[in-house]
Amino acid sequence: MRNIIFTVYYTILRYFRDKKTLVTMIVFPLVLIFILGSALSTAFTPSEMGKTKVAYLSLDKGGFTQAFEEFLQVEDVEELLEVVEIESYEEGVSLISQQKVSGFIFIEEDHSLRLQEGKEAKVKIVSSRYGNFRSKVIANVVEAFTNGSNAIAATATLGKMNPNYNPGNSIDYSTISIKGRIPTSMDYYSVTMLAMIMMYGSSYGIYGIAQDYFDSIGSRIKASPIRAYQLYIGKTLGIVLTLTLQALIVVLFSKYAYGVNWGGSIGVIMLICFSLATLSTGLGVMLSMVTGDRRAANNISSILVPVFTFISGGYMPLSNFGGGKIAGLFDRLKLVSPNYLTQRAMFNQIFDGSLKGAEVFIMGLWAISLMLFLTSIMAGRRQVQ
Repeated sequence: MRNIIFTVYYTILRYFRDKKTLVTMIVFPLVLIFILGSALSTAFTPSEMGKTKVAYLSLDKGGFTQAFEEFLQVEDVEELLEVVEIESYEEGVSLISQQKVSGFIFIEEDHSLRLQEGKEAKVKIVSSRYGNFRSKVIANVVEAFTNGSNAIAATATLGKMNPNYNPGNSIDYSTISIKGRIPTSMDYYSVTMLAMIMMYGSSYGIYGIAQDYFDSIGSRIKASPIRAYQLYIGKTLGIVLTLTLQALIVVLFSKYAYGVNWGGSIGVIMLICFSLATLSTGLGVMLSMVTGDRRAANNISSILVPVFTFISGGYMPLSNFGGGKIAGLFDRLKLVSPNYLTQRAMFNQIFDGSLKGAEVFIMGLWAISLMLFLTSIMAGRRQVQ
């Protein structure tokens, strides 16, 4: 145990004495956060939503369609929706696939008749599987009308045939404060750049293991009284704690110097950092053991980290990137990115204020870490053999 503690201590001491490493791991991300956070501040400023373009087709000629079309012409609704009348169902689907409209409202031919007969009748809303908030705007407007018409029908069955219902009252305006609920550009890039630089910390794992296993110094260490497993645990834990402490410096400096919002619990943020530090170290160790060559491991790491950062939206948010199938591809790819898991865990903690929203992503980081270390152990046994 004493050997492990000494190894941890001297590993941390060595990395903090390396000024070049400190500049790379602490000063560099702070500079990036300031530059990106300042230059792209307008991209994170909420703007007017504008009208949502929606295709509309009704094959029904009854009273429901007439009432619904009158509702669409109400001034409050017209401020939300720009209705494009079309000739066929296929045309509506085509407009959605071409991203010319955000959704498609379709009323079937026997809609009014089914309502008169007391049968279920639904207004169909078609939207892209990668639809954004505008699809929800369309759904909410349609729901406002159907709820009102249902209220009329229910009142009529009770004997009041002419209920006083004003469709214009279906739209309620209220002011919602977004302060502290969405990230500013400085908040966003503090999280993403921290995740990126910690992933670059995999070079610590590569260097530490390569030195012990493949360099000449490794032979001298093996001849010393310290056991191999003690060295492995001590070095790994020392690197993890080094990365975590460096992350703590970045977090505290950005919080007090830049005014970055890190939420109400720095402890949970540091737990997430510790989880990512473990994964990053595991990645470096695994690459070093599998390749058996420090340069090859570094080259692979230098490719993986920018890719992980990009697909997680680290350089810029990718929520609407490319649209359609491209957006769907990124949605699937980012799930394997440690950066994405870290960012989601941190943003959930910062803006939801509870560990519950972050724990599934933290568990994901530890699951990947476990796989990386198991792979390293198996590769290490092969090296020994």
